[in-house]
Amino acid sequence: MNIIKRPIAREWLYLLGSFFIGFAVLPFVVVIIESIVDGREAIAWGELTEFWETALGMGDGDVAFVWLWIVSPYILCQTIRSTIWAIKTLRHHSAEGRT
Repeated sequence: MNIIKRPIAREWLYLLGSFFIGFAVLPFVVVIIESIVDGREAIAWGELTEFWETALGMGDGDVAFVWLWIVSPYILCQTIRSTIWAIKTLRHHSAEGRT
């Protein structure tokens, strides 16, 4: 595989995986946790429908807030990756400075 195509393919996988988590998994987790915290006996599955309708532009909710939820796993992933990269870079440069 071309040396340029490999990192691009990896980034696409991060993006698509994060979107899947943000669009399909995270709403379920939020609704279940919200039901537990509120002490409801039944899980309010209708809230999931509202979330997805808003995300697709068919609902009355705040579209920007919903899309922020959807991309939040990607933002978190990139923040963690860039922090790890910065720490490795600083350690590498400080080790070079000692020799």
